[in-house]
Amino acid sequence: MAKITAAMKPTTSNFGSKAAALLEVLGVFLCGNFLASHAISWFGMRSVGAILQRALNHSPPNWLAASLGWSQVMGFQYACLLAAAIAIGFWRRRAGLRYYGITTAGTSVWSLLGLGVIGFAVFGIVGVGVDSVLPHLFPLLSSPSILSPFLERPWTADFWLFLAVASFGFQPVTEELFYRGYCQSRLEEAFGGAPAIIIVSLFHALGHNQYYHLTFMAAATIAAVVLLSLGAGYVYWRTRSLIPAILVHALINVPLSGVHVFLLPAVLVVVLALFHRQAGSMILGIGRGVRTFGYSKSSVYAALIAIGATVAFDWHPGMAAFAGALGLVVAIALSYRASRIEAAN
Repeated sequence: MAKITAAMKPTTSNFGSKAAALLEVLGVFLCGNFLASHAISWFGMRSVGAILQRALNHSPPNWLAASLGWSQVMGFQYACLLAAAIAIGFWRRRAGLRYYGITTAGTSVWSLLGLGVIGFAVFGIVGVGVDSVLPHLFPLLSSPSILSPFLERPWTADFWLFLAVASFGFQPVTEELFYRGYCQSRLEEAFGGAPAIIIVSLFHALGHNQYYHLTFMAAATIAAVVLLSLGAGYVYWRTRSLIPAILVHALINVPLSGVHVFLLPAVLVVVLALFHRQAGSMILGIGRGVRTFGYSKSSVYAALIAIGATVAFDWHPGMAAFAGALGLVVAIALSYRASRIEAAN
């Protein structure tokens, strides 16, 4: 625990390095998403909503076409985001794939998978309750998820393929590569472990604009996504590998129905009981991180700016992307200046 506490403390980085890190991350996010959305239109690709609607126009639904369309659109979007991030990272520090968590970091795959399961039990049990148990017990509390209306249809083999692409397979990999592999790693350099985990968790959760509704379920879902992101960020920080973070994300995205709605929470309780020491270590580590975050004004301001940028992009993508581009130029200039000073010393 001493190792965890020490690494989660904030850094002593100056204002310039923190500004450069935050502006770089937000610039990549805003500009990358803006360019991706326009490029998708230029290349004649459909939005995910249009892809789903087109699949449902067939009888039975054409889930194979939906799987292909979804993977193309989301793959293109995250390719734009990651290409910019990796290019800047290579320019700044010759960062390789290990920097972004594409490694086992000297730990066995089984240990990483086990940590992911424990992390899911600790941080995902609330999400399971919000997404599955509550709507099952109280039908009026409908889930705001974009996939919810389609889960009532027959779960055929090709529908499971679509879910693997849109929910628990392809999607967690691309999102974790960007949010944890890039955003968290970059912010950790300037802010430290705990602030980076919390900033990215809020940033990631508010990026789910399908939950921008003044309803109990939307607010509860956002809170659950924040908690789950904290868990994914924690296991990534602890292992430096994306494997457990991806597993945490993937498991919460697996849809539930019937008896499984209540069976999974029971299994998670058993996992928590069997691995209570590891679970307690995770909870204490995040708790210390949250307290540390509260003492750092720069981290609080950074989180508010990140949230504001995410919401602003949903309201006015063009203006937000323009601001992000200016911020990215400033970030590159600050990073270049810092590298020159370091080389001179």
